[in-house]
Amino acid sequence: MAFDVENVIEVENLTKKFGNFIAVDNISFSIKKGTVFGFLGPNGAGKTTTIKLILGLINKTSGKIKIFGEDIEKFSKERLGYMSQKFSLYHDLKVFENMIFYGSIYGYSRKDLEKRIDFLLEQYHLKEVKNTMVRDIGGLRQRVAFCTAILHNPDILVLDEPTSGVDPDARINFWDAIYSYAREGKTVLVTTHYMDEAEFCNQIGFIISGKLKFVGTPNSAKKIYFENSNKVGNLEDAFLWFMEN
Repeated sequence: MAFDVENVIEVENLTKKFGNFIAVDNISFSIKKGTVFGFLGPNGAGKTTTIKLILGLINKTSGKIKIFGEDIEKFSKERLGYMSQKFSLYHDLKVFENMIFYGSIYGYSRKDLEKRIDFLLEQYHLKEVKNTMVRDIGGLRQRVAFCTAILHNPDILVLDEPTSGVDPDARINFWDAIYSYAREGKTVLVTTHYMDEAEFCNQIGFIISGKLKFVGTPNSAKKIYFENSNKVGNLEDAFLWFMEN
């Protein structure tokens, strides 16, 4: 597979099996720098398994994954950021203390780490809760977790269902944070089952039963739905059509 210099992630014929179960079934796609790419699919569709493969957290059965042209096995994981579904802040620590704790693994000096934390809290409108206990910040927790995931300024940020269980206003604010980071030239890969969130993505992929049924823009998905059904529909209508075809 020849690497396209515009792509930061290239996946070719990727398969992952757990025994006889095929979790990811021969999928291929690429993501360009500065793109917000959304993986959509029901629970158990293969979204989380795919991103764990891309992060090198689990081994693939077959296929290729290249990050900035390097095989994932050789790529420096320091350039990747990850916010998992189960990412948890310590509720009995202050926001600043949480970020110091997690940031200490990246090898920053205390001075540089504090400078980076102050920058992120300012940029993502969290300065006022710097010295507040995490248990008391309510809907801002996800944004704090986001800032913690980008403490080391990764080139690629992977977010697994980051707004699950979050109220609508907090979800909108979280997506503002995602776009702010992407504007820095960073690439963001996010999984979600919220169709309205998919509209915020530059590019999306529909994963259904381990198969990648569609890759493209939200508008192109709706266009394909219209051309095949003769109906004007939203992204959820398009997704359901791809599920059935």
